[in-house]
Amino acid sequence: MLHPQTLCVKLLIADIQRASVEQRDQGVLFTADSLQFDRVWVQGIVRSIRAPGLVIDDGSGSLEVAVAAPLPGVLDPASFSPGDAVLAAGPLQCGDRGPVLRAQKLLSLDQGEGEDLEASPPPQSPRSHPKLKLWRAQVADIKSRVYNMPC
Repeated sequence: MLHPQTLCVKLLIADIQRASVEQRDQGVLFTADSLQFDRVWVQGIVRSIRAPGLVIDDGSGSLEVAVAAPLPGVLDPASFSPGDAVLAAGPLQCGDRGPVLRAQKLLSLDQGEGEDLEASPPPQSPRSHPKLKLWRAQVADIKSRVYNMPC
């Protein structure tokens, strides 16, 4: 079994939203199918900026991503705009409206490839963004081959 305190599991937001939640002394433990986790790695499109973080959508659902303090590897949420593709990783917490990812890593997926972002803005739909299509394929593969979860 995977040890939930040490791994950041790659999941779709829908998997996180349908997971059961258990309060433990060390924090919150989520369970989807037989996979237990407390840290996730997700990718999606920024839907809105909400201090102190943002809301992302991967085409399967939306997730609040909070950034409490500047950390190495974490971009300021204010540097993003709706429609930007991002990677977020860190521990999960229970929020008022559902799970909240406390970002320890928040990166842009739209920069650094020699693209002219002014000439070709990122697609607004998570289903049509090329990097998120690949992301969904990666998650399906790891769910079936590593986590033994249905896709």
